[in-house]
Amino acid sequence: MVKNTGELKNLNDKYEQLSQSLAQLASLKKSIQTANNIQAVNNALSDLKSFASNNHTNKETSPIYNTAQAVITSVLAFWSLYAGNTTSFHVTGLNDGSNAPLTRINQDGNCTGLQQCFMSKETYDKMKVLAENLQKAQGNLCALSECSSDQSNGNKTSMTTALQTAQKLMDLIEQTKVSMVWKNIVIAGVTNVSSGAITSTGPVTDYAVFNNIKAMLPILQQALKLTQDNHTLSASLQDRAMGSQNNREFAKNIYALAQNQKQILSNASSIFNLFNSIPKDQLKYLEKAYLKVPHLGKTPTNPYRQNVNLNKEINAVQSNVDNYGHRLDSALSVARDVYNLKSNQTEIVTAYNNAKNLSEEISKLPYNKVNVTNIVMSPKDSTAGQYQINPEQQSNLSQALAAMSNNPFKKVGMISSQNNNGAMNGLGVQVGYKQFFGESKRWGLRYYGFFDYNHGYIKSSFFNSSSDVWTYGGGSDLLVNIINDSITRKNNKLSVGLFGGIQLAGTTWLNSQYVNLTAFNNPYSAKVNTSNFQFLFNLGLRTNLATAKKKDSEHSAQHGIELGIKIPTINTNYYSFLGTQLQYRRLYSVYLNYVFAY
Repeated sequence: MVKNTGELKNLNDKYEQLSQSLAQLASLKKSIQTANNIQAVNNALSDLKSFASNNHTNKETSPIYNTAQAVITSVLAFWSLYAGNTTSFHVTGLNDGSNAPLTRINQDGNCTGLQQCFMSKETYDKMKVLAENLQKAQGNLCALSECSSDQSNGNKTSMTTALQTAQKLMDLIEQTKVSMVWKNIVIAGVTNVSSGAITSTGPVTDYAVFNNIKAMLPILQQALKLTQDNHTLSASLQDRAMGSQNNREFAKNIYALAQNQKQILSNASSIFNLFNSIPKDQLKYLEKAYLKVPHLGKTPTNPYRQNVNLNKEINAVQSNVDNYGHRLDSALSVARDVYNLKSNQTEIVTAYNNAKNLSEEISKLPYNKVNVTNIVMSPKDSTAGQYQINPEQQSNLSQALAAMSNNPFKKVGMISSQNNNGAMNGLGVQVGYKQFFGESKRWGLRYYGFFDYNHGYIKSSFFNSSSDVWTYGGGSDLLVNIINDSITRKNNKLSVGLFGGIQLAGTTWLNSQYVNLTAFNNPYSAKVNTSNFQFLFNLGLRTNLATAKKKDSEHSAQHGIELGIKIPTINTNYYSFLGTQLQYRRLYSVYLNYVFAY
């Protein structure tokens, strides 16, 4: 039985609300202090402008440049894998010696009807021109500061132009829907007959090596656009804050700059993850494909860079994320505080008032044991954010919440009284003396001590536990025989009758939740009583078979069977906490006894 959980839930809810208000107050206070800290704002501004400058002007330390190189290398490597020399499909009308042997195509069971593994020379030539232009662009790729965004002439090609070319090439490969015949791919360092070689045939979209590289391009193009925007934003911000954090335009620009830079690194990290999710067997082909010597120097026309290491370029992407990540996280946090300064100065007043009102409300609750009267104090100038939290009272509040955390009833608010039942099984033993009166010996008494053990599982919507209960004590029953000493064929005496009486006992409950319920030793510790006095009614039916007396024996052996019921009457006040009570009682116990007497 559970009683009076409403007050407990209400108090717990108020404590949690006050704790949340204090946390909000502390967070807003810290944010306001950071935004008003000139040195912190200047450091963040310096880191943001440094990242923007490196990304725009340098190659070695530019995340956008290094990521662009890795992606372009991968696009060219896939082109080489797909159609470089000894093409993986057959090009109709291509007679330069690079075509896949027609007999090999015809033998492939996945090229039924030939339409999946053949490409027109016109389409192939378009792909080849795009690949050659992309190869040239990679060799001339300039940092953002070195050329205009659409430059593609002379000895310089912009990243924007190069990525547009890469996108066109990958789109055309996908749209053509000509299958890759992996068995036709011949690359030094990757044989197509050894263990681990790929021997399947299917559209390029069947393979992660194509899908992942193609997915990188829009992510990289977005990062490139953000990098260009950041250069403009960075130029609009002065080198030092000098109190400008109170200027709305400054706050807006520094926050946008920080968000953009965080997104740039996030995009770079996404590209690195796409590289990592390419299956190892496909990535192995890709690594070797870029260094392949084009057939007769025709595809593409410029030889590939012999010093390119795809793995090194991929790792450079993650290295830039790791190098800049922590500083940009810190700068973004400061920029966010600057951006939210005005709204935080308004919100902190509301947070203070909420905490103050809650502390006053809690102080009036009947079961409250924590002093929270002066847990928050306001400053003279609310815009400065110098609200104070009493650390001792806050600590006491935290302890009270911790004590309540293991209470199974803290979220239950509707119960004034609720019963939950569960079946119990067990065994018992009883030892005593009985006697019958009068000539007919129809009426008698017995006196005994007893011990009962039961075990069960009690389940409810809010509290589940297994329980052991021991009942021990003494009792006395009135015995009456309805059939009295009826002689059987074997000269035994059979009696059948009733019994009824009372038992005075002790009851001890052990609950599987005991450790949790008593986990804390403070003003909010629960009171747990495992034992109490018990008064029981005991009644039932009995049979008794007395065997014939043996020679020289004053008593005869008696065997009996009893079917009875015990009815406890007193609840065990097992658990008490802030007015909430958990009580246990066996409602009744039906038992079957074997009785031996002499």
